[in-house]
Amino acid sequence: MTEFTWTFETFEVAVSEDGLSNVVKSINWNIRGNDNGVIDSVTATTGLDFPNPDTFTDYNSITEQWAIDAISSKIDIEAIKAGIQASIDYQKRIMRKTPPFLMPPPEPNANN
Repeated sequence: MTEFTWTFETFEVAVSEDGLSNVVKSINWNIRGNDNGVIDSVTATTGLDFPNPDTFTDYNSITEQWAIDAISSKIDIEAIKAGIQASIDYQKRIMRKTPPFLMPPPEPNANN
């Protein structure tokens, strides 16, 4: 079973905007799927809408779940997870091998 984990690289934060302080404008994130050592991931940046002043969360108060929820409100996380899973499934079915034949050595150059 694939385990998905999030990491967050950077947040773009407006120091002050329309009377609010520390407003998160975008999130650079990564979601990684790992199925017994077979790994794939997606990294992206998601821009956020201006927050509702009544439900605003200051940058210093956000949590990992807040970030996941903010991203999930803008993009289809389940579709991204499905893509990661499809890549992992493909990697588990396909092996990379060297050719089953040997290439002959190059002919010596007559000028050498």
